[in-house]
Amino acid sequence: MKVFKDLEIAVPESRRADFISRLEKGLPKGWKRDREAESRSRSHGEEEFTYIICNASSKRQSALVALAPKNKDTLHVSNIVPRKLSELAHDQYNHILDEFATKCVDPIAKQMNLKVKRSLDQETLESWVCQETAEKFQKFSASANKSTGTAHPLDKERWYDFVNSIVRNKDPLDASTLRRWLVEDDGWPQDIAEEMAIEFEQEVGLLKYNNQP
Repeated sequence: MKVFKDLEIAVPESRRADFISRLEKGLPKGWKRDREAESRSRSHGEEEFTYIICNASSKRQSALVALAPKNKDTLHVSNIVPRKLSELAHDQYNHILDEFATKCVDPIAKQMNLKVKRSLDQETLESWVCQETAEKFQKFSASANKSTGTAHPLDKERWYDFVNSIVRNKDPLDASTLRRWLVEDDGWPQDIAEEMAIEFEQEVGLLKYNNQP
């Protein structure tokens, strides 16, 4: 399933100001720092962001890249916000992130001997659940009637095995991710997937409540 990529730069607090200064000075054509937006965010008590704007080109949308501390030793891209569109598709977002990394961040990181890490743009089901849970989901999805969801008793039984495994193994899969996975990777109809995501959220919540000490 397609996901939004992450970008992290291993730069400690003591070197952060130098990194940001070099980054701003080294920005290529079509990229610039937005100090006014930074001032506005700080006046509202938000965390200390560095905002980099990219102009629209034939291959990318105009957007604002938000660079923020992830912890005391790491900066990361916390978001990429389009300036004209209501939202960016995964490919649009990831293209901007990759270009920001390659053209803006990597040259400075090389100068300062800093490590840069980019995540992949695809994730498997095992990114959110353990192998046992993944196997139970695949068993359910492969045999279930995709026009009726969990209505058939045998499908319902396999579905319950999957949901129970989620709670037992404390897998961090949420309803929204499950809905996308059902539609994009397993070919379920959108309306059925939405119903199943709601069912999933309710059942997981109930099991967690019942399992409280």
